[in-house]
Formats: sequence, C-alpha cells, structure tokens
Amino acid sequence: MYWFALALNQKDFKKVAKNKFYYNRFPCVEYIARKKVFCSITNRMRKTFDKQFGFAPISFLLPEEASALESYMDQHPKFTFICKPNSGKGGEGIFLVEKFKQIPKNLWSDSHSDLLVQRYIKTPILLDKKKFDLRLYVLIKSFDPIEAYLCDEGLARLCTTDYRQPHAGNLKNMFMHLTNFTLNKQSEDYKACNDDFLEDGQDKGSKRLLSTLWKTLEEEGHDVDEIQERIKDTVRKSVITMEPYLKHYYVTNISKNTEDTKQFHILGLDILIDKKNHAWLMEINSNPSLNIFLEREIPGALEGQTEKVLQELDKHVKAKVVTEAIRIVTDEGDGEYEGSFEQLLPLEDGSMDEFYIWNKGQRFFELLLMSS
Repeated sequence: MYWFALALNQKDFKKVAKNKFYYNRFPCVEYIARKKVFCSITNRMRKTFDKQFGFAPISFLLPEEASALESYMDQHPKFTFICKPNSGKGGEGIFLVEKFKQIPKNLWSDSHSDLLVQRYIKTPILLDKKKFDLRLYVLIKSFDPIEAYLCDEGLARLCTTDYRQPHAGNLKNMFMHLTNFTLNKQSEDYKACNDDFLEDGQDKGSKRLLSTLWKTLEEEGHDVDEIQERIKDTVRKSVITMEPYLKHYYVTNISKNTEDTKQFHILGLDILIDKKNHAWLMEINSNPSLNIFLEREIPGALEGQTEKVLQELDKHVKAKVVTEAIRIVTDEGDGEYEGSFEQLLPLEDGSMDEFYIWNKGQRFFELLLMSS
C-alpha cells in the first residue's frame, strides 16, 4: 500500500497509473471538496432536485452572487449568515453577519479573494448547553460504480462557551458559534478527554465519541434512529454528488480504465443536527486529520514551548477508521474492527438512481451514438 499524506500531484499520477499498489487518494478530491466548489455543485443539484438536495444550508458565492445574496438578506432580515474564506481551515477567517453591508468588500471584491456565505443554523441540538457538530468518516472504495461506507464511530466536537442564538452582542464570540477543534482547543474552557473515556459517565470532554453522543441524546429523549437515518441520507447524496467529478478526474489524470482501480479515499464529513433532526452538511474534508496528539504549551516553561500529548480518544477512533478501511479495501487483516463500517452505496433498491446524473448522461450519449 502507498499512503499519501497530501493531495496527489503530477508525479503521483504516474505512480498511481501503474496500479501496482493500493493508494489512499483519488485525484483532485481536494479541489472538489473546496467550500465554494462543492457549494456550487450542490446548488446545481438543488436546482434539479429541489428539496431532496436541501441537506446543505442556503449558500452564496462571492463575488459571483453578491447581488443575489444582498437581495436574499434584504428579504430575510431576521436571518444570520456565516462567512467562510474559500481556502480557510480550522475556523480561520470565519465571521458572522446580519446585514450585507457588514461583509468587508475587500474580502471578496479582489480577484484573489472570495467567500462562501451561508445561512447560519440557529437552532442546533445542544450538548451540556453547548453547540456541537459531528466529524464522520466515510470510505469511498470505488467510483465506477460508486461504493461508499460510513464508520459507526466518529467525534462529537463541542464549542467551549454556552450557546445563545446569535445577536449583535455575541456575533464575534467564535467559541460559542464555531465547533472547529483547532479554534476551541485555544479556549481556557477547553476540556481534554479523560483516558478512561470508555467507562460510563467519563466521556465528558470538549471532544467525545459519537457512540457516547447517541447514548446521551437517547437519554434526553431525542429520536436517535431518525437522526441516524437522516445522516445516512445526507452522506449518500453528498457522495453521489461527487461521483461524476471523481470519475472525470480519474479518466483525465490516471487512466481510462476505471473498473480495476486500486484507489480509495477516506473523507471527513462535518454534520450539524438541528432541533428538527435535520442533518446539515457543513463541510467535506478531503484530508481529515488523523492526528492523535494534542499540542499544548508546557506549564511554567518559556513562552512558545509546547509538548505533544497522546489523546487516547482520538487514537481509539482513528485507529478503527484506518484499520477497518484498509481491511475493506484489501480484504486482508485480522478483522478486529469488522462490522464498524456500514455500506451505504450502492443501494440495492435503486431508490437513488435518479441522482446519478453522470451515468444518465453517459447512457444518453451512448444511445445517440448507436442510433447514428
């Protein structure tokens, strides 16, 4: 197996084309997963299939859709919006606004600057009075046909300040509104997980097991089965949305033979659950962190001196994700985590076949060629 830590480049394409090993990346996934690119793709699917693709918040691209955004904000003065730099990560550069004029023009009018602006989801389910999101791990084993799996374990990532619906007085409190781990670990209120997090009642940190979250929500009276089914629906449609682009970039960069590829890809999907149990896709990560250490300043040491501390919770989750993903792809291994991934695609009942626009278009052109 050849494991790439970063996106594939032109030299890597040549290695992958030889098809001698298993490779953990598809070409150009990092481009498809960019905030503005994936937003553009999902907006097209929404226009075609309407509410069936309403799993992502209403979104606008700046500068391309500045006029449409301004008009939409004028029509909905009670909405709040979250602005995200296209190339940002870890919560960098994100801010909330209530009016179009609050968006600094220099952040999107320049040819080298652009923003994704989304309607902010004001009514999330809370955990210990705090907003949280889910980091889910999705394995794409192949794309022709698309074959995808969802890991039953993941991470619940909490904010570090009690949640209040956004208003002028708290719009800048990112510890309240953003769940990004990179941001919240800097908070004085960040709680590292206990090493005995697997014991009942001990998983109480700012980052928790997905399995612990389900138990907590069930105890609080939430319909966990419904939430999980809605999450699966969002994951399926997100992967289907990517399918034609995965195939296109493989054919143009690697090989026209798409049936015997040894490539696979692990994605990180960030999901927010609201009080109506909607599973909102907030972001797709083409290179989800597999880091199992927390870097922090050493108490009493010189300023800037840090240490890396092993996080057993991260190790528990990510070891399962990587180990079982490799076993599924290679059909080799001891099966320690067998059963921890559920196959979501393809669906035997064909209930989502209408969404495979690439396949439909391909069959249409094949028929045209045959008739000619």
